[in-house]
Amino acid sequence: MHQDPDCRLLASSYKDSTVHIWDTRLAHSVMMLTGHSQSVTCVRWGGEGLIYTSSQDRTVKVWRDRDGILCRTLSGHGHWVKTLYLNTDYVLRTGPYEPANDRLSKPEGDLHQLSLTRK
Repeated sequence: MHQDPDCRLLASSYKDSTVHIWDTRLAHSVMMLTGHSQSVTCVRWGGEGLIYTSSQDRTVKVWRDRDGILCRTLSGHGHWVKTLYLNTDYVLRTGPYEPANDRLSKPEGDLHQLSLTRK
């Protein structure tokens, strides 16, 4: 959604080992991703045409978002994969606001000198 503000799709995971892609305007499931053998613990929409899912079956699966085709299975984890973090999480957390452009987060001048003048 951070790349397309008109996006109507939402992904949700279930204990029955499936992931549903929902059309939020029509309020129904438009696609179901199946392939995990145990509960899906986390879903992340990657923003580059991929959906990432993790599961209690100790795998991470990578899916194409346009047609739900399984691209890759990442296995070898010793325990359940409970959560996923992607570089798009920062964009989703901050939205269009960029802290680096805020004058308060990047004051002009020496930080030590600023702290002395404020006391």
